[in-house]
Amino acid sequence: MSTITINGMTITGGRNIVVNGNRVIVDGRDVTPDAKEVTITVDGNVERIECDCGNVTVKGNAGSVCNVNGAVRVDGDIKGPVQTVSGSVYSNHISRSVSTVAGSIMGRK
Repeated sequence: MSTITINGMTITGGRNIVVNGNRVIVDGRDVTPDAKEVTITVDGNVERIECDCGNVTVKGNAGSVCNVNGAVRVDGDIKGPVQTVSGSVYSNHISRSVSTVAGSIMGRK
């Protein structure tokens, strides 16, 4: 079971994270913080992250990841596609396609 921390608020058991504008949705539940900048840390695995601003760190494996403006760091493997517009991607291994317009792509394998 994953633990998700969003700007210091902890949520247990989230599998899908969507950040759109100023709204943060975890498994269909609105958990929007009162801050403009969003930082997401997942301790464990997550199926999908879709974010339009902020940095994302997964201390486990991830399915698909889309982050418009921010870095993506996955300590384990990314099994699905990864896309950023302005941000770097760091992962142990990426199984599918990865793209970024303005950022680096770095793997450890």
